[in-house]
This record gives sequence, C-alpha cells and structure tokens, in this order.
Amino acid sequence: MRAAAAAFVLACSSVALAQPPAAGQQQLMSGARFVDTTVGQWRMTPKPELVRKPDLHDLETSRAGRGGGDFGLSFNCSVEASGKLTDCRPIYAIPAGTDGPALTRALSPFYRLSKESAATAREKAYRVTIDAARTTFGTSGMPRQCLPPFCIIEGALPPPPPPVPEDPTVRAALDQANKCFETAWEESRVKRFAAEKAVRDATDEPGRVAAQAAALDYVHSRQKVMACITDLEKAGATLPLSAHDRDAVGDRLKFMRFNYSGQTRYEISILVGLLDKNAGAAELSFSY
Repeated sequence: MRAAAAAFVLACSSVALAQPPAAGQQQLMSGARFVDTTVGQWRMTPKPELVRKPDLHDLETSRAGRGGGDFGLSFNCSVEASGKLTDCRPIYAIPAGTDGPALTRALSPFYRLSKESAATAREKAYRVTIDAARTTFGTSGMPRQCLPPFCIIEGALPPPPPPVPEDPTVRAALDQANKCFETAWEESRVKRFAAEKAVRDATDEPGRVAAQAAALDYVHSRQKVMACITDLEKAGATLPLSAHDRDAVGDRLKFMRFNYSGQTRYEISILVGLLDKNAGAAELSFSY
C-alpha cells in the first residue's frame, strides 16, 4: 500500500524559500489528492486545494509531534461541505516506530479544503488523502533525507499502457466492449447518486417509495454494466486469440471487473440504507 500511495516527487521549487533553509532547520510539508471511492483509485486531477494546512508550530503544540524527528505520513479522510476533514484514517507512517494514528489525530484538524474542492469531493464521491512530512534540511538547503510521500519510492512507477490487440477482429470487439462499458458505467453512476440522494432524503412514505424505485433503477443499471463484461468474456472465449491479444483482452476484463466490484459496496450501502439509514451510512464510511 505504501508504494501505491506514495509515488510523489519532491520538486525543489515547491519547498524553496526566498532564503535557503538553514542547516538543521525543520519544515512540515503537506500535499493532498483525491481518492475516488467508487473504484478505490486516487486521482491526479482535479487536485484538492488546501486553503489551510498545519505548520511546524501547529505540529509541535501536540504531544505526538513535540520534539520528534523526521517522519513521512499519509492518512485518508472524508470531506465535509465546509472543507473540514472527518473520519480520518492513517494509511502508513515512517520510519518504524512513528505513531501514525496519533499524528493523524494531531494534524487532521488543521487541514481545510476550499469550498470548491469540498463541493467536488461530495459531488464525485471522493475522499482525500493527505501526505505530510517533517523534514530536516542539510547544509545545501536540501532535505537531509528523502521521505515518502515526497520522493519516488522504488517500484512506484506509472503503470504501462494497456496492450492493443493485433488482430483487427479482436480490436473491434475490444472497442465495442469499451464503448458498452463506458456508456453503461456513466448511466449507472448517475443512477447511483440519484439513489443515494433519494434514500438520504426520504422522510415519509412517498419518499421511501421513491427511494425504493431509485435503488431498483440503480441495481438494474449495474446489470447492464455486468452484461458488457460478460459479452467481452464470451468474445474472448470464442475468438482465436494470440498470446498478445489474450493479454489485451484479459487486461481490459481485469479493469472492468475491478471497477464493477468497487461499486458493489455502494449497491449494498444503498440497499441497506433503505432499511436503516445509519447502517447505510456506516457501509459508505471506508477508505482505501
């Protein structure tokens, strides 16, 4: 998880000051990125705007951050409409022995997203991952050591592009499956938000009936998404595939199944929410 969460590069310009930091001086660096909770993947765009983040003084007012050494920390939170972070959960902390949960509790109240970023998070079902590092500078004005998440970790390279089928027939089948999946996915995404809203807003019997209908529409839309996956599976089973084309079809099927399974929890939470709103909200409260 550490490698997946921390493929970030420390750009000299991002930490440069008007005067280079003195040797031994410490700074607390912060960054943020959205995580799409429907598929469990973090997004490079749009980038969350932090209008408030802690500094070294804020850190050292807490027992967890007082008088400590350098560390790297990542934690994941829900975003309130005001931009405040809630339900924050530690992902990792280094070096060994760093108290990630305590640092998460100490730092998370100081972060605030802009209203625009908070609205994006709520509209797109994003959580936000915060990356923080306390860094000591050396005599050259650069950090003494490179701590994740503000450096490249070995093995955390971007994934290679998906293979393109060599056979035109296989390529056409894959193109058709892509169009089918993308269309069905977008329809399902819209109906998921409609179902969530209907369940959340239901306060009387007509509202509960409308919520049931919206939830059923969403369940049916997921069946269309699965049909696209099944069609590609059938094509892969009937077409004569070279080893290369088998990899191409398999790669796309893996992507589709991953996205579909990521939304399964939302289907469950909506259906549970029809019976018990608190239980449905608990189902939706998770991080990657």
